[in-house]
Formats: sequence, C-alpha cells, structure tokens
Amino acid sequence: MDTMTIVFIIWGVMLSVWITRRFIYNREQKEALATQEDLRKKEFKAVIQNREYRENTKCYDENEFWMLIDDTKKRSKGNYKNQMGLLRDKLSKFSTDELIEIDNLLIALNRKAFTWDLYAASNIIYKDQSIDYLFLLISWIISRGEFIFNNSLVNPNIIINQDMIDMRPMTISDLISELYTIKTQKLIPEPEIPDFILIGDKWDSRELPNRYGELWQKYA
Repeated sequence: MDTMTIVFIIWGVMLSVWITRRFIYNREQKEALATQEDLRKKEFKAVIQNREYRENTKCYDENEFWMLIDDTKKRSKGNYKNQMGLLRDKLSKFSTDELIEIDNLLIALNRKAFTWDLYAASNIIYKDQSIDYLFLLISWIISRGEFIFNNSLVNPNIIINQDMIDMRPMTISDLISELYTIKTQKLIPEPEIPDFILIGDKWDSRELPNRYGELWQKYA
C-alpha cells in the first residue's frame, strides 16, 4: 500500500469521525434547545397562572404625569424612541405601587382616546386595521403632552404637524409592564376593567379618504 493511499485512508477516517461528532453535537444541541424551550413554556405558563388581580386602583397624579412627559419630551427633542429610553430611566426608580398607579392612569387616558376618529388615523397612518396600532398611536399622542392629547380628542388633524419619526412598536403601558416584571419577576397585576368600546361616529373604510381628507393626504 503506497503512501498516498494511506493518507487518503487516514483522511477518510478523520472525516468520518468529524461528521459523526458533528452529528452528535447537532443532535445534542437540538435536544438541549428543545429542553430549554419546554422549560421556558412551563415557566411562562406558571407566571400567567399565578398572575395576581389588581387591588391598587388609584391613579397616579395626572399633573405629575404630564410634567414627566413634558420633561422627557424636551430632553429627547421630541424623538419618541429616545423619549421612551428617558422614561425607562425615570420610571425604573419608581416603586411598584407607583408603576401600577401610572398604569391605571394610562388605562383611563387610553379609554378617553379610544375614538373612531383616532382609529381612523391609525388605519391611515399604519395602513392596518389592528387595534394594536390604535394603542400605539394613543401612546405616541400621550408622549406629545397634555395639550396635543386633549386636542386630538376633538380634532385628530392636530397630529399632522407633529414629528412621527422613530416611532417604536412599544407603548408606555408596555414599558410599565416590563419594568414591573424586572422589579418583581412577576407580571403586573391584571386590572379588572370593562372592555374598551370605540367612542364617536362609526365609519366604513371606504369613507376614509373623504371623511379624513387631511390625514389621508398626509399619510396614505
């Protein structure tokens, strides 16, 4: 048997060993990932099942809240993404009770802004009928401050001249829930609230271009 044949045999054996080890490694890795996923699902299920009902129904002081919004908006120069980062820093220092009270206030503000007019605006801006986008739009409107929020309830066109760059798919309520979980390793207690019902005059999607002409012209 010549030298080249011996070399090819050795390389063949080494390749076979490498393939076998790689197969075993991939199989073990998949099994480990599957085990981790099972554990994650079980832990998440336990967290959901053990979620507490909310006893603290007090709302955070609204004036203090709007001052917080105004301060972070000014420091972020109106950039929603940066403002959310500043809010995270501020709110991370709040107690869990204060986080719940801010969440209670946000629920009240969301309910007030849960209108057919703003739902139309979210449809036009995001080109999607999901209610999730309405909540995102309301969160962004809240981030603009009390004046814009209150006026948007009367005239949704007020948002046209506002900078909507760098919007993140996260609401202030999402941020509150995340911070509460980080602090307690639990989900924020579930509020017992009635279902949200859209306020105002209902519309058909075919009416949007004419009924909300300015918003349509700007964002459609």
